[in-house]
Amino acid sequence: MSLADSVVHAVENVAGVFGVAAHDWATGERLSVSGDRSFITASVIKLPILLAALDQVQRGALRLDDRIELEAGDRVGGSGLLYEFDPGVRLSLRDYLTAMIVVSDNSATNLALRLVGVAQVNAYLDSIDLPDIRSHRPIRYPKRLPGDAPGIGTATPDGLVRLLDRLIEQSILTPDLCGLAVDILKRQQYMDGIPRYLPEAVVVGHKDGWVNDVRADAGILFVPGRAPISLAVMADSLTDPREWPDHEGFLGIARISRIIYDAWVEGGE
Repeated sequence: MSLADSVVHAVENVAGVFGVAAHDWATGERLSVSGDRSFITASVIKLPILLAALDQVQRGALRLDDRIELEAGDRVGGSGLLYEFDPGVRLSLRDYLTAMIVVSDNSATNLALRLVGVAQVNAYLDSIDLPDIRSHRPIRYPKRLPGDAPGIGTATPDGLVRLLDRLIEQSILTPDLCGLAVDILKRQQYMDGIPRYLPEAVVVGHKDGWVNDVRADAGILFVPGRAPISLAVMADSLTDPREWPDHEGFLGIARISRIIYDAWVEGGE
């Protein structure tokens, strides 16, 4: 059975649509299974928002150490902690970007979008030839406003892997800023998707997301003693209504991630 067939087989009993893309930097091998299909990203869009904000830091428009007040319009419930803080809290931009990824803080995300701008995030993505990743709007909670796009972002798995590849090769930011982005991604606290079934020695820098019938995860697998693997798995049209760690969408993402790891790492030894 081919690797693509094994990936399809891993989720054939899950009611939903999956898309997968991966790139093994050790061999150059690539995988794409419905990788050109556009999916709602949920919080995975926070990865390109992070990189767009760091691009503004590189350009001198923003500074990581600037302390910025969280405004009332930024604050929104859902994931994260800043919504629970007293109004007027002032943290550094670095702190907000870290919270946006590490605990998927929605208020920190809205602050980043206020500073950078949705249009500028998309302009940044266009500048690095990634038109298949789009930021659409700030986060609303518990539901979007009339006229809002259905999701806060859309992307293809292929596009997300190309974005991760550019981060690995340090072609989109200075080495220091690429290193900062990877360090923040490695500290993400939600481990229900890509990392779930991988060996403990594998460090994953990633951003996951979930909303309604969507589950997604995109990240870099840092495997000791070899070059990394970039990976994105996205799913929609899922029928399990529960928001819990053992959601069938996240379990499917985890199975696919382990299959790719076994094929490219264990199978290559």
